[in-house]
Amino acid sequence: MDKIVLLDVNNSKLLHEFALLPFELYKNDTSWVPPIISEYKKYVSGVGNSLCDVGPHVKMIAQIDGKTVGRILYGTDDKLNEYKKMKVGYISQFECIDDYAVAEKMLDSAKNWFLEKGMDRIKGPLSLPGGEDNRGFITDNFETRTYIMNTYNKKYYNDFFYKVRF
Repeated sequence: MDKIVLLDVNNSKLLHEFALLPFELYKNDTSWVPPIISEYKKYVSGVGNSLCDVGPHVKMIAQIDGKTVGRILYGTDDKLNEYKKMKVGYISQFECIDDYAVAEKMLDSAKNWFLEKGMDRIKGPLSLPGGEDNRGFITDNFETRTYIMNTYNKKYYNDFFYKVRF
């Protein structure tokens, strides 16, 4: 079995890998609407949203033999948690090849990070803080073309999230 390596997205090369993974995953999928890459990189870097203002977050990619096969962004909205007296972390921007071991490794990393931060619940996938797009997963109708800023995902993502124990 190939070794799955998780890398923190902490430079422009890894940010590029993070942004481009869906283009590989959905290359033959006519229902997926791709983002504008330069705008997407700004979005996941906190430009035009409150990602960097509300609490810590992690952008991570998973690789096998140097090839990016998964991505995830997770964090806490400390302002919202304080206001609502909660301890909730969020997951966003999840994408993965059809390999549960990759998904499990990324989601376990998120779970452990949340436990270290004292969180007792996890929500997701959610929009980045301050956003209203890309919430949840679709569960059916994978054939109809989506519209800009709407969620689209692989059918197996639902199974991955049901299997993981938080």
